[in-house]
Amino acid sequence: MTEAYIYEAIRTPRGRGKANGSLHSVKPVSLVTGLIDEMQA
Repeated sequence: MTEAYIYEAIRTPRGRGKANGSLHSVKPVSLVTGLIDEMQA
């Protein structure tokens, strides 16, 4: 029987640290919280 490997990845959004960037109002702990929640699901 042939072996099969399933890989899954989750990641946080990333971007440049600009004052007017799309993530400027998001705290780093909020990004990590979402990541941990997905790993526990």
